[in-house]
Amino acid sequence: MRFSFVFILLLIHHLGFSQLSGKERADSARLASKARIDSIRSATIKRNDSIKKVTQARKDSILATRKSNTKKLNDDKNTFSREELNNQKKLRDEARRDSIANAKKENLEKRKQESIAKRNSQASKRPLKIPPISQELGLGYRLNTDGWSFFANRGFINTSDPEKNHTRYIWTELSEKKNLKERLSQNENFQSTNPNEIKPLGYKYGKINNFYAFKLGYGNSKPITGRLDQNSMVISWTYQAGISLGMLKPYYLDLLIREGNTFVRRMEKYSESTRESFLDLKNQGTIIGGSDFTKGLNEIKLKPGFIARSGFYFDYSWSKKSFVGVEIGASMEAYTEKIPIMIITDAKAVFFNLYVDMRFGRRWKKNVKSNSESEEYEF
Repeated sequence: MRFSFVFILLLIHHLGFSQLSGKERADSARLASKARIDSIRSATIKRNDSIKKVTQARKDSILATRKSNTKKLNDDKNTFSREELNNQKKLRDEARRDSIANAKKENLEKRKQESIAKRNSQASKRPLKIPPISQELGLGYRLNTDGWSFFANRGFINTSDPEKNHTRYIWTELSEKKNLKERLSQNENFQSTNPNEIKPLGYKYGKINNFYAFKLGYGNSKPITGRLDQNSMVISWTYQAGISLGMLKPYYLDLLIREGNTFVRRMEKYSESTRESFLDLKNQGTIIGGSDFTKGLNEIKLKPGFIARSGFYFDYSWSKKSFVGVEIGASMEAYTEKIPIMIITDAKAVFFNLYVDMRFGRRWKKNVKSNSESEEYEF
């Protein structure tokens, strides 16, 4: 009983002591936390005060510097006279104007250089300009009322005025003059009665000379309508003039010439002694045939003269570089002497005729590299 009472007293004492110790610890923690907060707050207040002092000192320093500069400027202004200030202002203005002028000049020069560089770049990228077609060459055959001819034209097209691109040309021609009364005949009886003899050639009754001519001249072709282009027709008026070198070649016949009581076969040209056989006046059948072209070439006589012709030329280009053409016109030839072609007609020195010709050819452009380099022709 006593022991139980003692135990209860001890337990009550222990519980009271434990409760007192926890309360003291809580109070101690609160005091420590309050002290830490007060310390942080005190440090923050001191730092803010320090920052304010530094900022104020910096402001005071800047203000003092400005006051010092203002005082120095005022002192400098007071040092110089008004005239000197004006001179300094003028110098500053002049320097500024010079600086602006130099800047403008430099900017202008820079833009100029950029423009030149741009043009050069564009020129290097731009394709070369194709020169216009300015050259031509034509070959053709001409049929006259008194003969025929082969000819060649070397033309130079004027490209300075596209609307009036007339063509100047140099021409050359080889022709034969014929008489309207020339007729080719055959002696068919001779071959049938003399089968062992050489077959005779055809001949032209009454012909005594062949007349050929080599001609050289200058011409011009002026367009009336149309223009030179692909699948295009151009009608032009043409005129030509030149010199003619006539070649008179004796015309030989294969004849039966009387020698005594017999007839001998041989080639003869016209003369008074052979006139009767040449014309076979008594119908004796003495003309066997004609001769070949080479007979009489070593007896050619030259007959100089001149020629002029004019007509209308129809030019059709199936492409830009190829063409065919037809020309119709009239011509006149005059020689220093009469030209005897037929014994049965009168000889004359002046010939008038109508003609039609057909030609074909090519056109091309002439490329000129430079003044020092050779010319280039593109067909």
